[in-house]
Amino acid sequence: MTTNQELRTIHMTKDKASFEAFYDKYEYFLFNIAYKLTGNKNHSEVLLTKVFKRIIEHPSDLFEASNKNPSFTLFELTVQVHKENCQG
Repeated sequence: MTTNQELRTIHMTKDKASFEAFYDKYEYFLFNIAYKLTGNKNHSEVLLTKVFKRIIEHPSDLFEASNKNPSFTLFELTVQVHKENCQG
C-alpha cells in the first residue's frame, strides 16, 4: 500500500490500527527531521506530535502532493509545521 493509500484509509475509516501502523512506519524518519530542525529532543517530540495531528486533521494536504515522493512530502510538511510554530 502506498503512503497516499494509507492516508486515505486512515482518513476514511478512522481506523486506529491503520494510523498506528502509519505512525510506526514514519515516526523515526520524521523525528530525525524534527531534531535537525529544532536541535532539541523535547521540541522535536512536540513538533512530531503536531505533524501527525496535521496529517490526521488535514490529510488533503498530503493527497494534493500525490505526484511527489511520500518521504519528501512528509519532510516538507514537517518543515512547514516547524515554520508555523516559529512564527506563532
